[in-house]
Amino acid sequence: MSRQPKHTLALRPQTQADKPVGNSGKIIYDGTLSRQFVIRRRKLVEETCKRYCEQLLTTTFFGGKMKIKSITLVAALCAVTTLTCRAYADEGAEKTKAAIKEQYPNVNIESVTESSIKGIYEVVAGQNIVYFHPGTKSLILGEIIQNGKSITAEKREKLVQQAVSSKLANFSYDKAIKLGNGPHKVIEVTDPDCPYCRKAFTDLKNRTDVTKYVIFAPLAHPQAITKCQYVIDAKDQQQAYDDMMSGKPLPDGFKPSEKAKKLSEEQLAIARDLGVTGTPTYFIEGSMVVGADTQKIEKLLGKQEIKATK
Repeated sequence: MSRQPKHTLALRPQTQADKPVGNSGKIIYDGTLSRQFVIRRRKLVEETCKRYCEQLLTTTFFGGKMKIKSITLVAALCAVTTLTCRAYADEGAEKTKAAIKEQYPNVNIESVTESSIKGIYEVVAGQNIVYFHPGTKSLILGEIIQNGKSITAEKREKLVQQAVSSKLANFSYDKAIKLGNGPHKVIEVTDPDCPYCRKAFTDLKNRTDVTKYVIFAPLAHPQAITKCQYVIDAKDQQQAYDDMMSGKPLPDGFKPSEKAKKLSEEQLAIARDLGVTGTPTYFIEGSMVVGADTQKIEKLLGKQEIKATK
């Protein structure tokens, strides 16, 4: 004899015999769940999806791992149910924008344009991209793939680069530690106690064709601030930087100057203004590289020319 499932989602009018069971609030009769419970569950899923949609649309993505996971969660939720917006059944960009703004009043929508799929509109909010279909009044989270390429990812990358360029326009080079004198300008946000920062340092230390502007941001290792201050105070900043990034200990009895303390705090603020959430982070030729991605860094810098010695 086959076993019957404990619960099924049979919808039928609720009767007086229906009673809440236990602390779950589920109204059960004859092994089925009531219409009331099913409607409540559906509403809960829709409300949860809506909250994550608004969080997605109002969040700036600069490569933070936790935030990227949030996108996955939103996609999973919206795969279960379609989020319906109270919108006008009009396919015009302006009415599409007004419809989404009505549903999410706190979201700053920068542009609404028709996508490569007829009837589907691309909605840009900050560096985030979603889609909207006026005919079904649905907000769509996901990516458009054409010819094996993600059109959405390409557009998102352009938005990130535009944001990076905007932030770098006001970068305070005089607050950074200048190292080297090569033709390639590199802004490096780093942490002396970060193992990934040390790896990137080791991989790139032999390049002589760069000028580094170093910003110390010991986000995950606040105790490393003294090492940052040691480099700031050092007469030979290049040697001090090499020592700290190589894992050497601080000299005995070192006490940072007030100038170093102030500048180290200013550098932390600069890193936050740049949107840095983890180290190392590099800004090279207008591009942002998050993590010890030496292959991408080498690609941006190009092959170093080695002059032959006589």
